Amino acid sequence: MEKYLHNHLNNRFIVNLVSPVLNTGLAARDYFLIRNSNRYTTRLVGNEPFGIEYDQLFEEVSRSFPIIGERTKDYLNWRYTQNPLSTFSRIEILENNTLKGYIIFHKSDNMIEIKDIFSHADAVLVETLLKKLLHHMRKQDANAVSVTLKENNPYIAHITKIGFKQRSESSDIYAHVNGQCQAAGDWLQGDNWFMTVGDRDV
Repeated sequence: MEKYLHNHLNNRFIVNLVSPVLNTGLAARDYFLIRNSNRYTTRLVGNEPFGIEYDQLFEEVSRSFPIIGERTKDYLNWRYTQNPLSTFSRIEILENNTLKGYIIFHKSDNMIEIKDIFSHADAVLVETLLKKLLHHMRKQDANAVSVTLKENNPYIAHITKIGFKQRSESSDIYAHVNGQCQAAGDWLQGDNWFMTVGDRDV
């Protein structure tokens, strides 16, 4: 909130006076929004190994996408827990102690970057997960949360609903498929792909 006010007011005195009050109000709102989601529970996890429950979640959710990168526990441990370049945290969301989704993120300076978001499609679940991350962001004094998604990603509707704004910059994805492959048409159809930043190389 401090960065937002500074960009719009350009008055350090007013920013320092107002931002603590607004941050407290936003944190209180987050708390009640999360608390009122009685169906699900969330937990913050540090750079700890991913367990077998991630295999089960991937098996269930991956069926919804024609083309999706691996998100098994072995891959996630290699990609994040064993990553020598960065340290990652995650927020898990559970229903009756069963993993239903997660967000993996990295904090750099005052920015939190979402590396992967993956869950069942229930709107309350997804928005509870995102609100928990925003609540964590304010506790960590981060100025912003950033996420990069393909234009057809199903999570865009949810992040927009809770206040995320689209930036103007974009990047391109290129793919080459053997023309003799029977599934070549499916692979070259961009709408078939589910991708997040976590699908990129390190």
